[in-house]
Amino acid sequence: MKFLKLLLLGTLTIYYSCNNHPENYNPFDASEPGYLVGSCWISGKVYQDYKYPVTVNLSNVDGLYAFDNLTYSESNINFSYGFDRIPEGNYIITPTSSFDNISFEPKSISILLKSNIINQNFSVLLFSIKGRIIQYANFHVTVTVSNIDGNGLIGSYLTGVGAIDYPYSFLHLPKGNYKITPSSPYSTNLASPYSNISFTPTFRNILLISNMVNQNFTVSFP
Repeated sequence: MKFLKLLLLGTLTIYYSCNNHPENYNPFDASEPGYLVGSCWISGKVYQDYKYPVTVNLSNVDGLYAFDNLTYSESNINFSYGFDRIPEGNYIITPTSSFDNISFEPKSISILLKSNIINQNFSVLLFSIKGRIIQYANFHVTVTVSNIDGNGLIGSYLTGVGAIDYPYSFLHLPKGNYKITPSSPYSTNLASPYSNISFTPTFRNILLISNMVNQNFTVSFP
């Protein structure tokens, strides 16, 4: 068990466990003998398989302490976070991201802090889009996916040449509205005999709230 060191008049050291403080103490009253700066810690993990920026916010809901909000920020895969020297009380832990539409499970965690708390974990909800380019020739096809909600172009996927029925995929996408668009360099080259290449459908608009498959396109040409 971790203990918090309490100094009395600079001469005597007393150790209190996180849930064994003197009755009626005030952890932020410097006039008290044995001023307590903090007591417990809170830790957990944020699980994600992509390096989206995430900030974990710790807020005290009792209104008793000097801080309104503490934050821990990181952009990494499956990273750990922690807050140390936190007084006992009621807290809310809330993850956020500067990237649009990132959502978490759970959305927040409410805790009554009376001892050190671990395993306050969150998962970033990410999804995938998969489909196929169906054609009976060997055209290069590029599939692009754009976020309509404000993040713009997310990425592009170039199918292999000579592929009759070629899969494409986009991974690690947050929920939101997306537009999937196929194109071919042949269709924009007017000197090419295949400049009239078209796709059915010409694009797809989707609301991504779960993994999506069978977002297929068929290549047609005269």
